[in-house]
Amino acid sequence: MAFNIDDLLTGRTIVRAFYKGLERDDLMGFRDFLHPDFLFSAPAFLPWGGAHCGGLRFFQEILPQLHHAFDFNRIRFESIVTDGDAVAAVLQIGLRGTPDQVRSHDHWVIRARKAVTFRSEYSAPQTLINHFTETVSLLRPAVNPILFLEDELGPP
Repeated sequence: MAFNIDDLLTGRTIVRAFYKGLERDDLMGFRDFLHPDFLFSAPAFLPWGGAHCGGLRFFQEILPQLHHAFDFNRIRFESIVTDGDAVAAVLQIGLRGTPDQVRSHDHWVIRARKAVTFRSEYSAPQTLINHFTETVSLLRPAVNPILFLEDELGPP
């Protein structure tokens, strides 16, 4: 499949718009960039871990948990690269209520100016596990994130 420079810049622009919206706590405009079958996935040990299909579900269920966990005013990009319809972003994100930060490796697929998939992986998972063990009752009361370390599909 051939891509032109506009497609590459659009993918990068769409991904940057997502993170800028997180910083401003304003993602309403980003909804227009989500494919109807948008798929988000994250490591199963996280309270929002597993695979989640649908843009509406992402906005209603996943984003509130992300906002509770991360301080998006402390995002720092390390790199953002595109290759065809793939966009990879590596960034540092602060953990809300702590001075700690984690490195997020985010992988997007952008097609026809729509975000089709978004997979997030994190360096220093023990930092996240410790943080969420302390705050998990606020995120998903019945789930202990440590129970799902080896279950890639996450809790039912």
